[in-house]
Amino acid sequence: MITKLKQARLAAGLTQSQLASKTGINIRTLQYYEQGRKKIECARLESILKICIVLNVEINEIIDDQKLLDLYEQYINPAQ
Repeated sequence: MITKLKQARLAAGLTQSQLASKTGINIRTLQYYEQGRKKIECARLESILKICIVLNVEINEIIDDQKLLDLYEQYINPAQ
């Protein structure tokens, strides 16, 4: 199974090493996220945002957890 993170990284044309260097995130940690050995949803918000910025993607393009995505949506689009 290929994770959303790996798909986004490949689409951006970056290696794991390049992504690690550009985000300042340990390459082993990124590998674990891509392999599903660690859930990216449990990463620090700072790390998730750095990845999104470097890959030029929205958070929903690397996160699978629907509850987290719903919370994010409520945050960026609060009810009037």
